[in-house]
Amino acid sequence: MIELIASSLQDAKRIERGGADRIELVSALSEGGYTPSMGLVTAIIGQIRIPTAVMLRPNRSDFYYDRHEIEILRRDAVYFNQVGVKHVVLGILSPDGLPDIRRMEQVLDGTNLQLTFHRAIDSSVDVIKSVRYLNNYDRVSHILSSGGPGKAMANIATLKQMIELSNKRIIVGSGVDATNVQSLQEALEGLTYDVHAGGAVRGGDVRAEVSQQEVRDFVGLIKR
Repeated sequence: MIELIASSLQDAKRIERGGADRIELVSALSEGGYTPSMGLVTAIIGQIRIPTAVMLRPNRSDFYYDRHEIEILRRDAVYFNQVGVKHVVLGILSPDGLPDIRRMEQVLDGTNLQLTFHRAIDSSVDVIKSVRYLNNYDRVSHILSSGGPGKAMANIATLKQMIELSNKRIIVGSGVDATNVQSLQEALEGLTYDVHAGGAVRGGDVRAEVSQQEVRDFVGLIKR
């Protein structure tokens, strides 16, 4: 699967036309991605045919949330589920720095939403231990990771471990672009994983709009 980030309806249309397999929908991509507006989510669910995974994340830089933020995330999750979202992107860490399954289930309880645990895992105290935790949470279908702090290409050994250990699909992201995706494929040859990118289809600038031609080129490189 090739998953690309959209932060507008136009982005999503260009990603779909360019041949990617799934969209991750966020706001404030330059800040790492926050929950998008309800209006945008509704528009994309109504107009885009490929699957869309919607970010659930408060406007803050860490992954430790108080009860008020948990309640806001829960309300967003319920609304998104009602309008047809099937998959969300969420990562909450417990005070001990590992995935907080209890609080994630508080957010998603009563919905049928599936979950990608996002790059909060790369801020956890132990990436491999976090994978083992998430193996026991059935709602998680994917884990988005660069294999730890920094870019994916700097963490190949850990990514290999994660892919081999996890019973979820690992989505490799952070710094993946047309200049290194073939090196990534060579380094992970023989393993099953997905690819995630944002700036790679925006001329390297996460503040820019998606380029449909860059989507086509990036997808073509991977599928070749």
